[in-house]
Amino acid sequence: MIPGRTEDEIRQNLKDAGCGNQMIARCMEAVKAGDGQRCARLLEDRRRALLDRIHGEEKKLSCLDYLRYQLRKNQRQAGAKRTAQTPEERRQPGKRICKEDVP
Repeated sequence: MIPGRTEDEIRQNLKDAGCGNQMIARCMEAVKAGDGQRCARLLEDRRRALLDRIHGEEKKLSCLDYLRYQLRKNQRQAGAKRTAQTPEERRQPGKRICKEDVP
């Protein structure tokens, strides 16, 4: 066992860490057998798997952030083009530049 920890506390800690029943059983078996190294390896594997998922989600966030950046950049550029036009250019029939131009 882990000094100062009950079996229920260890089991709850594993649950809180997102470990499934099979993982909990394997860790508890190792802890009860006094095989801390085996339990540590199992926990390291679990930790690595969680980090891989986190990094995958971070990559998705980066992709979304880049797309948002590109959209904002386009909007700023379009706004600059709109303000560079004369009022007559904005009022040409069939050429609607912005919402204010709609009669």
